[in-house]
Amino acid sequence: IATAAIWVANFVVAATFMDLAGALSTDRDCPSSHPDGAFWLYALVSAVGFVGLFFGMPETKGLTLEEISDLFEGKASTPGPKLQD
Repeated sequence: IATAAIWVANFVVAATFMDLAGALSTDRDCPSSHPDGAFWLYALVSAVGFVGLFFGMPETKGLTLEEISDLFEGKASTPGPKLQD
């Protein structure tokens, strides 16, 4: 599934880049030689994805594989790693 998602994402970027480069260029005189707007759009999408993962992905540091499995299956009983005395 991950490989298919990467292929689809690559296709979308390749298929839309030239149109986005012309439409979002900051140089109206020659937009094809200044595609900076397209890069800003891709950077914004990446930043939104990073923020979503940062706040949406649970911390798994210090957890056993069984606890991680329970966490992602929605059966987690404790919110974090168990501390030893």
